[in-house]
Amino acid sequence: MPDNSPPIVVAQHIPEQFSKAFADRLNSMCGIYVKEAEQGDVLNPGVCYIAPGGKNMSLVEEDGETSVHVTDADVGSNHRPCIDFLFNSVANLSKRAVGVILTGMGSDGARGLLAMRKSGCFTIGQSKETCVVYGMPKVANELGALDKVSDLEDISKEICEHIKILMRAS
Repeated sequence: MPDNSPPIVVAQHIPEQFSKAFADRLNSMCGIYVKEAEQGDVLNPGVCYIAPGGKNMSLVEEDGETSVHVTDADVGSNHRPCIDFLFNSVANLSKRAVGVILTGMGSDGARGLLAMRKSGCFTIGQSKETCVVYGMPKVANELGALDKVSDLEDISKEICEHIKILMRAS
């Protein structure tokens, strides 16, 4: 992603002891700044916020700023972080967001991505051919949550193209 990209939020099923190291590793490899999200982080362009393992993350808007809310609360899922929880919060805040669901077992994220699509967000699912486990994107596709299906190596290009469309429209 380009260093001037809109803020990126990521929820990945990952144990608590690994999310900080995962964020640090990505930060060492990416052109954008990647960090483990913390309670109250205000979203900034060119920054990727990784949900802390073992916790749930959502986005909230206060005083015209969007920030991260991290909680230990049960959100009705066995997954922490819960992808549906994050996606549902995005769906409630913006129709200008882009939602992406990648390889993984189960269905977490599919219903939240559907909520994003219904709210006007653009949504992408990873193709079966490039998934290690075609579970979450498959369920999202079956629910009608996807605007586009893309191979893994094409997803960042799809995101950037859609962002350009959004920028021209504003």
